[in-house]
Amino acid sequence: MEERYWEYVEAGDVENYVMLWHDDFVGWPCNTVHPSRKDNIGDWVQAIRDEGIQVSYDLHREATEYFGDIGVAHYSTPIIYRYPDGRVTGENQLLKFTHTWVTSDSGWQIITGMCALAEPVG
Repeated sequence: MEERYWEYVEAGDVENYVMLWHDDFVGWPCNTVHPSRKDNIGDWVQAIRDEGIQVSYDLHREATEYFGDIGVAHYSTPIIYRYPDGRVTGENQLLKFTHTWVTSDSGWQIITGMCALAEPVG
């Protein structure tokens, strides 16, 4: 499901991306000052599509655990943005993610999660 998540981001596929999120979602995306709910979770993917931004990533699985109908995925990735004007950002940043998935009538969906800059330890 995490691979599908990133395929949708890369493609700017807002509709399918948003379907990955449970209606009761609350979490803390990388690009928000405060926790968010589902109603605006696809805004950054919409911007990728509308602004013609190319996105690349390289997922590094850190840990995954299942607890019945709950799954927790921890991973890290750079997110490199290539803008139509030639700018490139994110090359030297590694982000870490935690997504908690729950099974629902719609399949596996993200119920909560968090993203942050992965700072070196020590």
